[in-house]
Amino acid sequence: RSIHCCAGLLIPVVLFFVFFCCQKEADIKKENRTIAEWISSDPLYFSILDSSLHLTDLYDTLGTPGPFTLLAPDNSAFGIFNTNEKLDWPFPVSLLHNSMIYHILPGKIEDAGFPSGPNSTIRTLGGDSVYVSRNIRGFFINGIRVRTGVTLCSNGIVYQLERLQIPADGNILQTITGLRSFDSLSKAINRVVSSP
Repeated sequence: RSIHCCAGLLIPVVLFFVFFCCQKEADIKKENRTIAEWISSDPLYFSILDSSLHLTDLYDTLGTPGPFTLLAPDNSAFGIFNTNEKLDWPFPVSLLHNSMIYHILPGKIEDAGFPSGPNSTIRTLGGDSVYVSRNIRGFFINGIRVRTGVTLCSNGIVYQLERLQIPADGNILQTITGLRSFDSLSKAINRVVSSP
């Protein structure tokens, strides 16, 4: 009777691990191209990222031997900055550069190479930290879910993010000051802050 009980528990556990391992292997795509070439070759999903990397002069960086790890936001991840699958960035290019470099990690970091635990840090190519978390809901970078599926390129590895990461660039007032689209808000905040 105890043998049947153990076998009854063991079979689902074994099936889970077999399915998980096979699924994991199926989610890895291998490419002979660089990360930059691979991004350019998939305009349906990455035309906005491709435009952003060209505009910020980071496309050439991702074409070098590296290695790099790219946390790639697809077109839908750009949200309000996506107008008909084209980049609609109302801010200075320097802020786009900061955002794009925030998505690039030095070295080829495979899944097991990311630190585990809540809010472990890892450095970006620009020197800032991103926070990595894993739990039963998935794998997250700065609270943004990393989609399943990994692409191994000749110069690194690509993970897809559900949303664009925009690093903090000072406080809110510092960030919006000088941006025409936020001129009224900036003036209103300044009035409140400077009033006695």
